[in-house]
Amino acid sequence: MIKKILIGLFTFSSLFAREYMTQINPNEKIEIKSQTSGVIKYVNKELESSFVKMNQVLLRINAKDEEIELQKERSSLSVQKEIVKIKEKNYQAKKRIKQLSQYDKNNEKLSFLESKKELVTSQQLSLIHI
Repeated sequence: MIKKILIGLFTFSSLFAREYMTQINPNEKIEIKSQTSGVIKYVNKELESSFVKMNQVLLRINAKDEEIELQKERSSLSVQKEIVKIKEKNYQAKKRIKQLSQYDKNNEKLSFLESKKELVTSQQLSLIHI
């Protein structure tokens, strides 16, 4: 009987309660990560707690190290292109010489193809850094 009275008082008092405790959880959490490290220079606080549209800037990172690395990659890429051009010319010239052995011609062709392979690798790396 006492249990019924206590339960009745509890439910009766909860009907007239003025404060309710609750917890609000987001439906979905999105984690933002950067591929580069650096110090955050700018944060767009206007976008806080709002929908973000495509290509909208949320924050900017000071990534001087990455910019320096990108410049090195671009420079290396242009040098590699020059090397490939020179080796291709050498290969084409040696291919026409009849006095050279097939072994020497194949070595020149291998050298040219290796340079071309390095160029492709450099191009792929520069695309990753961009």
